[in-house]
Amino acid sequence: GSESSCVEEEGVAAGQCYFVDSTHSNSWRAHRTVSATENTLYVEYDSTWGWNTTVLQHYELYDLNTDVYQMKNIYATATDERKKELHEKIVQHFACGAPVAGSIQNNIMPSGKSNCP
Repeated sequence: GSESSCVEEEGVAAGQCYFVDSTHSNSWRAHRTVSATENTLYVEYDSTWGWNTTVLQHYELYDLNTDVYQMKNIYATATDERKKELHEKIVQHFACGAPVAGSIQNNIMPSGKSNCP
């Protein structure tokens, strides 16, 4: 259905929306880290869009060196310190804004912000 015919439900796959129109299904953000020592993807899901760690509904963490198809969520095996670090990285990333197309090589972010580490 179109956005106007999208009827959300609280249950999983219980609504009348296409996956891409659903605010429940699309309430996630992700941060990819690629370095000499790390190749991970971290994802947070929050149907309220508040991103408060006490109410986030689901987390995912994948080691893309060993799990390229993201089949084994290793978030539960991460230490509390690592989980905090991952959340802080994603908060910092989204506070800085998305890179302007073609600006990665110039290390420039929107509105004159410096690129995040």
